[in-house]
Amino acid sequence: MPEISVIIPTYNVERYIDICLNTILFQSFSDFEVLCIDDCSTDNTLHVIEQYAQFDKRVKIIPNTHKGGPDVLRGIGIRNAQSPYCVFVDADDFVSPYMLEKYLNNIKANESDFMCGASLSFNRKTRQNQKHSQLQENVILDFVHGNIFNADNTPGFFPFFLNSEFWGKIFKTEFIKDATFNPDSVIQDIVFCMNCFFKAKKISYLLEPLYVYNYQRDGAISANFNEKWIGIFSSLDEIKQIIEKTGMYNKYKNAYIDFKISRIWFYLLKALPECQKVFFEYAKTAFAKEDFRKYDLNVLYNNKFYLHTLVLLHSNFEEFQVHYNLVGSLNEKQ
Repeated sequence: MPEISVIIPTYNVERYIDICLNTILFQSFSDFEVLCIDDCSTDNTLHVIEQYAQFDKRVKIIPNTHKGGPDVLRGIGIRNAQSPYCVFVDADDFVSPYMLEKYLNNIKANESDFMCGASLSFNRKTRQNQKHSQLQENVILDFVHGNIFNADNTPGFFPFFLNSEFWGKIFKTEFIKDATFNPDSVIQDIVFCMNCFFKAKKISYLLEPLYVYNYQRDGAISANFNEKWIGIFSSLDEIKQIIEKTGMYNKYKNAYIDFKISRIWFYLLKALPECQKVFFEYAKTAFAKEDFRKYDLNVLYNNKFYLHTLVLLHSNFEEFQVHYNLVGSLNEKQ
């Protein structure tokens, strides 16, 4: 049995998958399997992976017969994992040759449920790297004492700061084996990571950036609006329910509302013109559920979209369109 299952969802990534697989297969640590779960690719992605599988028996191909999206593929990967630990890698990203070895050493040494690591963002257009905000050293050193943390001993903003991505982490397979994903929604990565954060007894961290996230590839899932974005509202409700079940909602409520406002506006500003009215109505309903008097005013007013949210709540779509264009232009300048 291999020690680590590396789970890679693939869909039309023929331009990137070879770089990704090369950096994984030539690791300093060799006892792992690579599960490539393909989502009905229409380019040469499968052909490229098949060539790797012939060369290296650690590469296994799991075709998905009905297109479901990357979160569905990750769920299939978890169910097929043969190892005690799982690592997720996006097919257009690449990793340090020491990543698996250092991730495994960390999670074993700390006996943690999962480990969260620092990463680099790579902008393919500018060819520049920058440290990703998932794990900032100054925040970790200020708020985490020792190598272990969890929901009980970190401040209320922490899970939203640690955030969202599947990648840049290693999990005990047993810890995530019951994970489920909604194929009709976005931000399922955030829902998943929130579940993990509040469920974990021990979370460890690694400040050395060993994962490189391809920030702007052509056709990246995060680059274009689609109908699944409407699912953000049910996902935000799900995150709130996760926190409420812990009995610690008062501790996390201000960070949650700050996140909710920012995330809805992120998608609203990216919506195509023909989608804006529908998204506006959903946003208005979502914000109308909130009694903003229950939250810290300093947190609300520090959110650059809070006042625009109040305008949204008291406007019809035609009135809001003028304001919408103003917010969009201001956001682009920042």
